[in-house]
Amino acid sequence: MFYPAHMNKVTIGVHKAYLSPVVNILHEQGNLELSDLREGENCKIPGLKPFRWESRAERCSEYLLKIDRILEATGSAIPENRRILKELLYPDVLQRVPVSKKSLDELFHEIDAVNQKAGAALQLKPELRAVDERIRHHTADIALLEYLTSFDFDLHYLGDSAYLSIVAGITDTERAYAVTEELLSLSPEETIVTSSRSIDGSHSVIVVATLKDNRDAVVEQMRNLQVTRIEPEWRGGTPSQGIIELKKIISQLENRRGEIIAGLLDIDRKFRRHLTVLKEELEIEKEQLTATECFGSTRETVVIEGWAPEHECGKIKAAGNTAAEGHIFFASKPAARGDTDVPVRYDNPSWLRPFEVLTTMFARPQYGEIDPTPFIAPVFLLFFGLMLGDAAYGICITLAGYLLYRGAGKVSETMHDMSILLIGCGVSAIIFGTLQGGWLGDFFPRFLGITPPLILLEPLKEPIAFFQIALILGVAHINLGLCLGLYQHIRRREYRAGFFEQGVWFIIQPAAGILLFDFFGWGVVPPLVKNAGYIGMALGLCLIFFSRGPMGFFALTGFLGDWLSYVRILALALATGGIAMTVNILAQIVGGIHPLMFIPAIIIFVGGQTFNLVIQTLGGVIHAVRLQYIEFFGKFYVGEGREFLPFRARRISTISVTGTDGGNST
Repeated sequence: MFYPAHMNKVTIGVHKAYLSPVVNILHEQGNLELSDLREGENCKIPGLKPFRWESRAERCSEYLLKIDRILEATGSAIPENRRILKELLYPDVLQRVPVSKKSLDELFHEIDAVNQKAGAALQLKPELRAVDERIRHHTADIALLEYLTSFDFDLHYLGDSAYLSIVAGITDTERAYAVTEELLSLSPEETIVTSSRSIDGSHSVIVVATLKDNRDAVVEQMRNLQVTRIEPEWRGGTPSQGIIELKKIISQLENRRGEIIAGLLDIDRKFRRHLTVLKEELEIEKEQLTATECFGSTRETVVIEGWAPEHECGKIKAAGNTAAEGHIFFASKPAARGDTDVPVRYDNPSWLRPFEVLTTMFARPQYGEIDPTPFIAPVFLLFFGLMLGDAAYGICITLAGYLLYRGAGKVSETMHDMSILLIGCGVSAIIFGTLQGGWLGDFFPRFLGITPPLILLEPLKEPIAFFQIALILGVAHINLGLCLGLYQHIRRREYRAGFFEQGVWFIIQPAAGILLFDFFGWGVVPPLVKNAGYIGMALGLCLIFFSRGPMGFFALTGFLGDWLSYVRILALALATGGIAMTVNILAQIVGGIHPLMFIPAIIIFVGGQTFNLVIQTLGGVIHAVRLQYIEFFGKFYVGEGREFLPFRARRISTISVTGTDGGNST
C-alpha cells in the first residue's frame, strides 16, 4: 500500500500455431503491458527477428469506417436533448451483450449482413441534409418577401430588363428620407424611388427603378449608404403570392423531413446496438493484430515481452499455458530498483483508490518510491474539514456525493471516485463544522436563539487558539514529510544525502523550540537545556551552510515559509464563517424592514449561502491540495513515474464469454 505494486519483466515464448489464442487471452486478462521488441536493447537478442504476421488491420479499419458512417447517419436524426443533471443522477445503465470469440472472416460477414439492412441510412442522411438546406433557403426567402409585401408588383420585375433595372433594399426608418434623396440625386429625371415601412416598423423598404445604364451607380450608392439589398430567389408572382407558395413547399419539405427522420430512427432502433457490439468486437480484434507488430520471432516461435504486477504473473502463466495447450515457455524476473523504464501501478485498497487522483495530478511515483496516497487521504480530509468548518455545508456536499455515487458513479469509474471524494470531504466538514460551531455561520443563535452542541473551538471567537492549532498541524505535516524522505534515503543507503537534506532539520527544530520557549517566557528553561539549544542551533546552521553554501539562507527562510503557509487553514476557516455570518446579518436586516421584505431576505440568504458554499468548497479543495503538493511533497517526493498501460480489451458494450477459448482471429 505504501509503495507501487512490485513489477516483473515477463518473457513469453509461444509456438506460432498458438499465437492467436495466447494474444486473445492476454488481451482479455489485461494484466500485461507489452514491450516493443523492435526498440531498445531487445532488438539485439541473438536470432530474434521482428515478427511478421499476415495482418488484416487495414481491412478492419475499412469495416470500422463503414460502421461509423452508419452510426453517424442514424445518430444525426436523434434530437440533442441532453440533460446534464439527469445524466449525473439517473444515467442510462448499458446492459452488456455476451459475445463469443469469432474469426475476422465471421465478423466481416456479419457486418456485411447488417450493413445491407442498415445501409439505407447512408442514402437518407444526404437527402436529409438537402431537405434541411432547401428549408433554410425558402425560410430566408420568406423573410425577404415579407419586407416587400407592401409593394404589389410581380417579382419578375426585380433585376434587369432590356432598358430598366429595379433594385430593392432595406434601411432604418429614420434614415429612409435621407437615403431616398441621395438616390434621387444621382439621376433625378431617370430614377424613381419609392419607400414603405416594413412590418417590424423600425425599417423601411426602398425600391429604386432606373435606367439600366444607371444601375451600377445606384447599387454603389446604396452600398455607401449602408442599404441592405433585398434579392429573393423566388420570382413567381407578387410577394404575398410568393410567401404562400413557399410556405406550401416548406410544408411538403417538412413532411418529407419527418419521413426521413422516422426512417433513420427506425434503422437506429433496429441496428444501433448490434452495430455497436460489432464495432467493439472489431476494435478488439484490430488491437490484437496491431499489438503483434511489437513481438519478436524465430522460425517457429514468437517472443512476447512486457511488464506485469508480480502477483499477476501466476495468472498470466496459467492462462497462457491453457490457451497454448502447453506449447509455451514463461519467465519473469523482478524489476531492478531505479529502473526508469518500469511502469508504475498503484497498489492501494479499494477505499483508498479514489484518492490516487490527488497524487496523479501532481506526478505518479517512481518505481520503488513511496506512494504518498495513504498519507494524502487523511490529511487532505482533515485540512478540508478545518478550512470549510461548516456542518450544514458538509451535509450538502455529502448529499451531492451520495447522489453522484448512486447515479453516474455506477457507470463511470471517474464519477465513482469523484463521489467518494465528495462524501469524504462532506463527512469531514460535518465533523469539524460541528466542533467549530459552524451551521450556516451563526444561523442557529442568530435566528433561533439556540447554541449548537459539541462546540470545542470557534475560529471567529478564538482565532489565536486556532492559529496555534494550524501551526502545530503544519509542524507535524512537514516532519512527516521529512521522516519519509529520510527513510527513503536510508533505504537506498544514501546516508549523507539523508542527513543533510532531512536529518539536519531534526537538529534545528528542537533547538529552535527551546530558544523560542525561553524567549517568550513560556516557562523556566534550565541553563543546561538552554545551552543545548544554542549548541544545536549553531550546529544545525553550520551544517546547512556547509552543505548548501550561501543558498542555505534560502533553505532556512523556505522552511519557515512552508511552516507559516499552514496559517491558511485559519484564514479559510475565518472566511467561511465570516461570509456566512455576513449573509445572515444582511438577510436579517432586509427581513426586518417590512413583513413584505421576507421574500427578498430569503433570496439573499439562500443565494449568499449557496455562493459561500461553492466558493469555500473550491477554496478548501485547492488549498488542502496545495499544502500537500508544495509543503509536504517538497520534503521527500520526486514523482515522474511512468503509468502502467496494460494490453487490455476495453469492453463497454460487450462481455466475453469465451475469453480463454482462443480461436483463430486471422
